[in-house]
Formats: sequence, C-alpha cells, structure tokens
Amino acid sequence: MVSTYPVNPLILKILIQTTRHRLYLRRRLSRRANPNMETTMLVRIYTGDDGQSHFEDIGMPSDDVLRVVTKPGEDLVFRRSAENSFSDWHHPTRRQYLIVLEGQMEVICGDGSTRQFQPGDVLLAEDMTGQGHQTRAINGSYRSLSMGIPDLA
Repeated sequence: MVSTYPVNPLILKILIQTTRHRLYLRRRLSRRANPNMETTMLVRIYTGDDGQSHFEDIGMPSDDVLRVVTKPGEDLVFRRSAENSFSDWHHPTRRQYLIVLEGQMEVICGDGSTRQFQPGDVLLAEDMTGQGHQTRAINGSYRSLSMGIPDLA
C-alpha cells in the first residue's frame, strides 16, 4: 500500500526554491573562499580527542555508487552517472527520494512526459510497477543521492 501525504503546493514550491537558492549561495561563497573546492559541499562534524566539535571537508564520494546503510530499506545511495548515460525502461528497486547534487538529469515517463532535474531538485520515485521510466544524463554526468522510504503498510 502506498500512502500519500497531503502537501500544500505553495509550501512545497517555496521550500524547493529556498533550497535551490541556498545551494547556489553556498557554492558561490565556497568557491570564492576556496576556488579549488568541489561544487557540492559534503561536510562531517565530529568530536575530536580534545572533546571539541570539528568540521572535516569530506568531498563527494569518488566511487560511482556508495551505499550508506541507515535502517533496512532506508539506506542512502550516492551515485555518479556515466558521461551522457542513458538507462532504458526501469523501475526503482524501492520507494525513494532522489536528490540531484550536481549536473542535470532527465526522466522520461511512459506517458511521454519529460522532466529535467537540476541540483537541489527532488524526485519521489514510486513507479515500482508498470512500464517504469527512462533516465539520461544531460551534458555529461550527474551526481545524485537517493534515500529509501519504508512502506507504511
């Protein structure tokens, strides 16, 4: 059973625009401070041996796929597509949120509709049956983060 959550479209639009704006500002300010820094920031905060909190710039995972297990069915997957990749009709292996971190991706649905996703855009993938969808990288490759959503049945 798939549950839907009522979301006010105006609030969702504001949230997405705010997220995009924050990502843009963070990248711009980070590049000014450190021009050699990657465009997407991944930072760890941890307690050092001195008992104080410290930041560690981790950078994006260099592997094409990195799975971080949190709870069964809720793991995080960092993925980098191949250059100009195309995936023919497929389904997600689970209900999941997919967040584009870098680059651009396009998703084509069975009904012929097409959407392009930019950094900061979020896709809720629930088409686990039927024809599925196609994906392709636009102008190179893209990086994404997906997080599985447990069924609420």
